[in-house]
Amino acid sequence: MRVGKGFGLIAFTALLLVLLIFSISITQQYVSDIDASTYVIVPMLMLPIFAVFMFKHSDRIVPKVDAKSIVLGTVLFAVFIIMILDLRAYLGPLFFSYRMDMLLLPIAIAALATLIFGSDNLDRFVWIAIYALAASPLLLLPVINMNLNFASANSLAIYYSAKVFFNGVTFISPITVAYNGHQISIGNSCIGIGALIALVLLLLPIAYFLDGSNRKKLLWVLSGFLLLVLLNFIRMLAITFAWFKYGPNQSILDVHAVVGQIIFYAVVLVMIFVAGKYGLSYPKIGLGRRRRSYNAAAISIAVIFSVLYLFISASYSGSTPISITSISQNASLNWKSAGVLYSTYLTYPGVAYSTLGAGNRSAAIVLVNSSGNRNRIIAVFGQNGTGFLNNLNYSYALAGWKEYINRGSIAYLYQFNTNPKTLVYYSSIVYPQGQDNYLFGMYIVKTGYSGNNSSCLSAYDVFYDDVANIAELNPNAFNLAMDNGYCSISGVVR
Repeated sequence: MRVGKGFGLIAFTALLLVLLIFSISITQQYVSDIDASTYVIVPMLMLPIFAVFMFKHSDRIVPKVDAKSIVLGTVLFAVFIIMILDLRAYLGPLFFSYRMDMLLLPIAIAALATLIFGSDNLDRFVWIAIYALAASPLLLLPVINMNLNFASANSLAIYYSAKVFFNGVTFISPITVAYNGHQISIGNSCIGIGALIALVLLLLPIAYFLDGSNRKKLLWVLSGFLLLVLLNFIRMLAITFAWFKYGPNQSILDVHAVVGQIIFYAVVLVMIFVAGKYGLSYPKIGLGRRRRSYNAAAISIAVIFSVLYLFISASYSGSTPISITSISQNASLNWKSAGVLYSTYLTYPGVAYSTLGAGNRSAAIVLVNSSGNRNRIIAVFGQNGTGFLNNLNYSYALAGWKEYINRGSIAYLYQFNTNPKTLVYYSSIVYPQGQDNYLFGMYIVKTGYSGNNSSCLSAYDVFYDDVANIAELNPNAFNLAMDNGYCSISGVVR
């Protein structure tokens, strides 16, 4: 089909936005000074804008989609979706902590570019694909982990500066400065590593859009970075002086809460206005009336796969990502912990009895129904891994297993050929203790299942579960008996 030359990039931008909708919807919408990993919202929001900025190269991107491009683009999209489904099932809550949806997105970007413009134009989309990787905190984890050290360095700088004006100032490691009975934690008044990463990632697409040498663009971005560091230091110093001179008060806290955001956006505006001083200029974009030929079949494939992923990613909406910096090991359970696990993850009209495992690393909860049968349902919470399944009595053959979507998380059902049947439900869950989050496996064992329960799955559940099990090459993908068993046992889970 022959359409305006800007059609391809418009389609690319629109489909990229479709791929991002639900990933953005579950992401914290602001950058926290305390949690540097929250910077990821910036590259997510900037990706469609980056795609719009590619219009500066619209004259150079001439579509040439042949059979090889259609095959390659289709394979790339299929690999992207299969990896999303498989890694989400394998990683559990860590899938969103690592933001694997964004780490894999470059594959989908390459698929879109190949189907819309052809494989010969893939090199035009290298930078936007690389930029998408930055939305996964996994790649910048060493930098993110420097957040406390950065706050400590700022605290020391404020301490030595304050000593010039206030006699008797003391430093309390790692981030507190004290004077005359008043203390201020600089980490709480400091623009953290996350904000600095966010600024750089906001400026990079703009630098791509500007005309000029790469050296000048790099200098421009670096200048914005240093300007934010300088203005933030002045802000911290002013807040510290006011705190020590007038004492702690709400007015200072209110000003502190607002000024940091003002400084961030002011730096962005200043750098945009002074770009010309660095020898950079804004390009002129003219789409004109020139028409180009696009492959309608290839674009249709791109639309179909994008919509398919839209439906798959709709299941993200029930998920709450936990920060990659809060994941810890070796939680210690007690009776109160067992009660928290029960009230958070289980619902049962009867009575519950709990016991703790060796080393307080696991908890078993027996659910007693109205008839007093204590062996019908047992819930086991264990840290680190799926080893519990390996300890089951395998004298009876495993009849089958199947993956399910459950309130935004992934669950598995295992069915054994006992008489009557035994069902084991497994899901990876998060147990919070203070500021830390621990990964646990939750197992629910139900004996005496008759197999007469009706299905509780919605049309969307059926769609997602079928696609996910096909991706995992599970022969039980369409096994309705497994669905009935899942519904029998999932009612115990909140």
